[in-house]
Amino acid sequence: YLEDQGLLLLIGGRGQEVGTTQAEDEVISEIEIVNIGEQRVVSQLYDTKVARTDHEVLVLGDGSILIAGGRNEEGTLDSTQIVTVQGSGLTINDGPALKKGRYDFGLELVPGGTGKSVVVIGGFLEDGVASDSVELGVATPAGTFTELPNQKLNAARGGLASMTLPHSGDIMIFGGRDAQGDTIPTAERLRFNGLTNSPPYSFVQGTQGSMIIPRYDASFTYMTNGKILVFGGVDQRREMMVITQDTAELYNPYDPVGETR
Repeated sequence: YLEDQGLLLLIGGRGQEVGTTQAEDEVISEIEIVNIGEQRVVSQLYDTKVARTDHEVLVLGDGSILIAGGRNEEGTLDSTQIVTVQGSGLTINDGPALKKGRYDFGLELVPGGTGKSVVVIGGFLEDGVASDSVELGVATPAGTFTELPNQKLNAARGGLASMTLPHSGDIMIFGGRDAQGDTIPTAERLRFNGLTNSPPYSFVQGTQGSMIIPRYDASFTYMTNGKILVFGGVDQRREMMVITQDTAELYNPYDPVGETR
C-alpha cells in the first residue's frame, strides 16, 4: 500500500492465468493496481516476467517496492525486482539476487541510511528445508546481499512473522513452522546495533517467550501501548491436523517472559 499515492499494488500470487477462462490455480507474474481514492481497479496489468507466490514485498525509503524470493513451478527463487511508480505507470527493474533462494521468510527495512538496506530472515529453502540464516542487502540494481556471519536463528523456521519495533529498531520474529511442518511457538529478537556497526544486527541469546497458542500465518499489530496484538493464524502441532484459530493474545516485547497474558 502506497499511502502517499493512494495506491494498492497486488503483486503475483496464485490466481487465474491472464488471457484464459480456465479456473486452474496458476502462479502469476502480473501486478494489478487498485486506486483507493478513485475506488477503481486500474485496467492495465503490469507483467514482472517472473511468476511468484509465497514471496515478500517491502516499501523502501524512497517509495519504490522490493519484490524478493518466493517460488513457482520451476522451484524456489533467489531473484529480486524493484518496482517504481512513475506517473500513471510502473517501472520494473531487476534487483540483486539473494544469497539463498527462499520463500515464506521475513523481510524488514533497516532503520536509517538511504532507506534501501533490508534484512532477510529465515524462510523455506528448496524442498521445504527451514532456514536459520539472515541476510543483509542493499535493494538497488547494483546492490548485493550477504549472509550475516555467526548470526543464526535459534530455531530454523519458515512461514514466520517479523516486525521492526519502532523505538529500538530491533526485529521480533514470531512463530512459523519447521522442516517437518510442526508449528514453532517461540519468539526471537534480532537486536539492532546501528547501521554503521559490524554486525548491524545480533541475535539475543535464547528465546523471547512463547505464544500461548503456537500459530503461524497470524496477524501481528504493534499497538500504541507498546504491546503486540496477535490474532488468528493456524495451529499445526498435532500430526495431520490443521486448526485455524479465532483467538487473540498480547505479547510484550519489553518484558517477553514476565508478563501474565
